Amino acid sequence: MVAPPETSWPHAVALGSTEFLYTDRVIGERSQLFCLLFAYGYPNDGSVPRLSRAAASPRDDGNAWAEFLRGVSGIPNFVVCDRGRDIMAGVRGAWGERVHVRLCEVTG
Repeated sequence: MVAPPETSWPHAVALGSTEFLYTDRVIGERSQLFCLLFAYGYPNDGSVPRLSRAAASPRDDGNAWAEFLRGVSGIPNFVVCDRGRDIMAGVRGAWGERVHVRLCEVTG
């Protein structure tokens, strides 16, 4: 079952991305094919958290993040993300200082 797309941002969202890379085995060069940007939403009404938005992008820089975040109306109260400059630049580019940012640690 696929959830309908979000029409507005929930109370809080966790943001992240992953890069899909390609290695040319002949010359050994590595290049980025695309990135997957995603937002996992936490509603304030007691409903179950869920994937709010995901999109493929040629890159995951600040401009790509800002465009991704503007793709849903409204502004969440909180954003949770790592210390990545690109995500932070996108959050500030899309919403300025109107959203509270909480930083997390990613352990691998």
